[in-house]
Amino acid sequence: MNALQTVALVSCLAMFIAWMVQSRNRNAGLVDVFWAFGMMAAGIFYAYVGMAPVWLRIVLALLVTLWFGRLGLHILHRV
Repeated sequence: MNALQTVALVSCLAMFIAWMVQSRNRNAGLVDVFWAFGMMAAGIFYAYVGMAPVWLRIVLALLVTLWFGRLGLHILHRV
């Protein structure tokens, strides 16, 4: 299984779990929190398995973590 298939499979599973959680809580805003943190995890995963120079993969992982981590925490706080 390649990296794209792995991320697609894990993303589908995470969104299914998010749907189950929001079905119980009746709060669809939680799906956005799952999405933001899922994108953060996908970016870190791609940086880990990527073939770019190490410094570039570190920068990618750092930027993705900062951006989607901040977004996820912001949405979580609002929800």
